[in-house]
Amino acid sequence: MPLKLIDAVMSADGFRSYFKGLESWSSWCVLFKVLSGEALTAAELEVFKHHTGRAAAPTFRIRELYVCAGRRSGKSTVAGLLCAFYSIWGGWSEHLAAGERARIFLVSPTLAQGQVVRGYTLGMIRSNKKLWRFVKREARDSLEISDVTVEIKAASWRSTKGFTVGLLILEELSAWRFEDIAANQDTEIYTSLVPSMLTIPNSLVVGISTPFARDGLLWRKFNANWGKVDSSILSWRGCSWEMNKTLNEKALRDQYFEELGPAAFGAEFEAKFREDMETFLPLEIVNAAIVKGRSILAPDPALTYFGFADPSEGLRKGGDSFAFSVGHNAQAGGHIIIDGVYEWPAPFSPKIVLEQLAGLCANYGLAEIVQDRYAVAWIAADLEAFGVQVRVAEESKSALYEKFALLMNKGEVELPDIPRLRSQLLGLMRTLSGGATVSVDHVRGGHDDCANVAAGCAVGLLGKRQTARKGTVYYVGMRSRPAGKRLSEDFKGKPRTVSDEEARAFTVGAPGKVGLALQKPSAGVPVGQVPAAAPKPMPGSVGRVFVSRGKSKQETSTWIREMLAGRAYSPDDGPPDKTPKK
Repeated sequence: MPLKLIDAVMSADGFRSYFKGLESWSSWCVLFKVLSGEALTAAELEVFKHHTGRAAAPTFRIRELYVCAGRRSGKSTVAGLLCAFYSIWGGWSEHLAAGERARIFLVSPTLAQGQVVRGYTLGMIRSNKKLWRFVKREARDSLEISDVTVEIKAASWRSTKGFTVGLLILEELSAWRFEDIAANQDTEIYTSLVPSMLTIPNSLVVGISTPFARDGLLWRKFNANWGKVDSSILSWRGCSWEMNKTLNEKALRDQYFEELGPAAFGAEFEAKFREDMETFLPLEIVNAAIVKGRSILAPDPALTYFGFADPSEGLRKGGDSFAFSVGHNAQAGGHIIIDGVYEWPAPFSPKIVLEQLAGLCANYGLAEIVQDRYAVAWIAADLEAFGVQVRVAEESKSALYEKFALLMNKGEVELPDIPRLRSQLLGLMRTLSGGATVSVDHVRGGHDDCANVAAGCAVGLLGKRQTARKGTVYYVGMRSRPAGKRLSEDFKGKPRTVSDEEARAFTVGAPGKVGLALQKPSAGVPVGQVPAAAPKPMPGSVGRVFVSRGKSKQETSTWIREMLAGRAYSPDDGPPDKTPKK
């Protein structure tokens, strides 16, 4: 005979032997009775009102349940109970086609956390020898129990369609966005799987978590349905000591309140969403800045780049990564373009990382980079051996992030399409600490190495936007010349006056075509425009534009000779004041 959820907990035919000391589960049992459609006693009704904000218990089926409970309150055990109960007594078989299996999806921040719940599920079934026969197959990330398959997934999983789902458990929902998971992954999994539950009349969605910031699916669902008597979506909130009667409120306050502070203690143990924290960058702003399909831009010798590093010693697995970002200012439109974000996850060999970083600096023509203000300082001496100077950022990380947010809000930054960068940007939180101090950082246990270097690079480039300075432009066909032949003979066309930024945008088109073509659209300049007085390139030559800034033709010729000999081009360089003696 099928059991109800509360019966499975209370009865020897269910999991009663597993729940020793059942009195400590009294608050949970009130919730189990509501899910079972059982009437509540007067005392139980008061407990229900306290935990839901509702004036009366529902007389209809609950379709979705969102539980915010403090730490050590038994959330994972309850998730395991729901998997065990519905896989045996869900009663879904009559709604399935011949040969079809119903699915239970248990989605946790990581697969390891989901496997903890898997252990609880098997433990409950094995606590009753009469139920052992229902377990058909055990795998690392799935269980076959009766005619139901329990799928255990990490929150980074991209859900698939085509299943019939009877139970969806979203465990530790508030932590998903801080585990290098897409910030809206909770919503994506929810919206993709809920339609798969339509043909199961008693299907159930359960979000169960310790709360955190006022953002995401858990907050939206919980807040929208708290205290609403007529809603089939139930919000439930309980402190650690209310849901687990073996915990002592005073002992927890004495041990953790001063250490964590009121806001963190309220979230961790009192199941309160934090009011001192808010999401730093909205999803829409971050998505608008990302150039889809572009993970990196190759170096362009005609551009001037800026590099920002967030070093790490790389000693501990799972610790901070070594990260580096490089970018440039677009010639048109005022955009800041982040060309690439490079990450070396810990553990790593510092020697190898620095060699690779020096190679990147060489490729992008960087003789100097800036490092995070609070990062380890050992890279300066080591990179100097490769000809790269390291300067420490003048502003704190929080200050850089605040300036970065202004640029993002104005749509002035182009970011590469790197999932880890996107996830870290969306995981940043603005926190109000003691007094009026505001800080921006990742949450405890999270990372922001990629986000930090992208922000530092963008803000660094903000200070390097150049004003238009006038100078004479010479168009030079660059190819090997016989010894002693004056390079000034390659000057073609009538010089004209342009700004540095305009000059840096020019490059010679294909041999045989008249004129100079502009850079690709990725550099912010439209294709197809040809500057005035553009010469016909010499066959097989490569051209470049040089700005003389009023120097004589002889001085400019000497300067160009040095450039062709291998000196890196910089728009801030000009020809020498005096022609070197021969």
